[in-house]
Amino acid sequence: MKLRLDRKWKTETQTEGTTFSEALPSAGILSAILLRARIYNVNAMYDRPKRKIHDHLSKIVVKADGVESFKDYWGPTCMAEYILQHQKLPPSVIDEMSSNYQMETIPIMFGRYIGDKDLALDLSKPGETRLEITNDFATADLQATKNIWYDIDLLFLEDTPSPSQFLGTSQISSHTWTAADQKHIFKVPEKYKVRRILLGCESYPTDGVSAPSNKSFRNLRYLKYTYRSAAKVFVDDDLYRNDQDVFWGYPDYAEVEFMVEPRTGYYVDTMIDRPILFSVVPSYSADPAEDLELTLDQRVERWLAYRRADAGFQGRLIAKGYGILSHKCIHEDEPDEPASYLDPAAQADVEVETGNSSSGGSSGTIRFITQHLRDNA
Repeated sequence: MKLRLDRKWKTETQTEGTTFSEALPSAGILSAILLRARIYNVNAMYDRPKRKIHDHLSKIVVKADGVESFKDYWGPTCMAEYILQHQKLPPSVIDEMSSNYQMETIPIMFGRYIGDKDLALDLSKPGETRLEITNDFATADLQATKNIWYDIDLLFLEDTPSPSQFLGTSQISSHTWTAADQKHIFKVPEKYKVRRILLGCESYPTDGVSAPSNKSFRNLRYLKYTYRSAAKVFVDDDLYRNDQDVFWGYPDYAEVEFMVEPRTGYYVDTMIDRPILFSVVPSYSADPAEDLELTLDQRVERWLAYRRADAGFQGRLIAKGYGILSHKCIHEDEPDEPASYLDPAAQADVEVETGNSSSGGSSGTIRFITQHLRDNA
């Protein structure tokens, strides 16, 4: 088997709050779409609620005429899917320094990993297949008159029989809490076998100095995962009681590294919900202070504030821990055994009941996502 990279299949300049749509080639065994996105950071990037490109990709869709979308999710889920498989970020230059460029590679994968010879999308089967990318950047998120630039690469399999199946990913539904101490049930569709079930807890601050009011551990406090009309129970627990490794658990462990702009009192998004190790070290300054201390508060959560930092410095943040971009993986079958994936139709009435905290967590949104087997037909 060989891999063929169609480099810069499309280059696109996108303005804030718009959608890019383009038909994919009509033939080829597609392993992954590599979306390389670049922006020019605003002057006061440290005060923006969302500082990474994937946070602003509100919709990523791959669909064919007349059929259900093959991929239908938002940027954080797309990125989390890659990190869950590889335990690290894809090659990127995430630089949150004000007035700097940053670039992210965001892989849209049709197999368990890039280059999976057994699972890939055969573009000759579904008719016209389109890629659509919608962003929710606001004018204040970007430098004046600047845009979002895309270089889109396609990675094809060659010299291999066409796989009969590929992996689709869809946000099935979502639920926004209207008060504390509520419950909600998500039902797993019976149409496809499921490799992975994710719950994405959406919560962002309103600015650089305000912590999110609805943190992931409040949005997702209770979890009950059952099938056969609740006769069989996989999980039934108060997640907040568990240790951080049990709370988020395998395979949610990962390591991330990127550039930040430390400023006292401002928050940084570590991308890790339960960091067990993090470090910020000075990376560049024209005149570094001898007593510089890049110190983060010690709370065990995704959003952390600098207790001491000097404006204008650039720091390198490294974080390791559990909970990738507030995505809780509650089910994952053996990745090398697609035949053994969860069959919701056979199991019958597969449900995920969630509950938020009795204090806080009254307006956060839970996204219910499945990664599932689809036929190339």
